[in-house]
Amino acid sequence: MSQPATKLPPGIHLSAVSTQQFELVVGVGAKTGKPYQKVVGRGVAGEKFVKITEFVEPGHAPLIFGPGETFEAEVTGVDSFEKGREVVSLFVKLRRPVVAEVKK
Repeated sequence: MSQPATKLPPGIHLSAVSTQQFELVVGVGAKTGKPYQKVVGRGVAGEKFVKITEFVEPGHAPLIFGPGETFEAEVTGVDSFEKGREVVSLFVKLRRPVVAEVKK
């Protein structure tokens, strides 16, 4: 698991469209021996491809998005070990977009 190399200021958010079905990965940490769940996916934000990873906190339901779905996230870190220049790899906290109520 990569750690962010730089500290990000609070309040950085991402809005993107998923390019594939997000996947839930379940495993056990090699160093800690503790179980974990993470959601991984890819999308397009503006004109940039993004790869996202969210480590799901215990007791929380993972958010899974399908192809073409809009998703939002709070950026919690940047994966400094990602090799590809064409993809920005981010650690995030996912959320569904909020649609404002339309009053007639």
